[in-house]
Amino acid sequence: MRKLVAVMAVAGLLASGCGKSSKSASTTTAATGGAGGSGLAQQAGLKGTTDEHGSASVAAGGTVTVELHDVYFQPTYIKAPSGAKITLVLKNVGKLPHTFTLDAGGVDEKLSPGETKSVSLNAPAQLSGAFHCRFHQGSGMQGGFIAT
Repeated sequence: MRKLVAVMAVAGLLASGCGKSSKSASTTTAATGGAGGSGLAQQAGLKGTTDEHGSASVAAGGTVTVELHDVYFQPTYIKAPSGAKITLVLKNVGKLPHTFTLDAGGVDEKLSPGETKSVSLNAPAQLSGAFHCRFHQGSGMQGGFIAT
């Protein structure tokens, strides 16, 4: 009987930890780009929490689609040649309004739920190409360009 109780107690502990799932990997990058953040977040020069949802590569003259979810960008990182002319197709697939704000590139597009916009720009260099949502950056809604 003691063995059964012990097995049930261990099973209960394991079940309580296994029942949680996360569809994203949030990382926190220190202001110095230090320990705790992902390598891509550090390369992109991001600070604070980043709700990470992949990366995409785009060649000069190419197009990449960026989905604005409630509260993350997918992909979070855009790999492009520094200075290359690229087009971003921004799609707000969330239920909240969002912005795609790239301070270094002078881009600040507001999108209502369901809205799609295209933006042409020159891909910034890493560490100067952080983008974010003005409304939800504190919740991890940020990403960045990584020069290839």
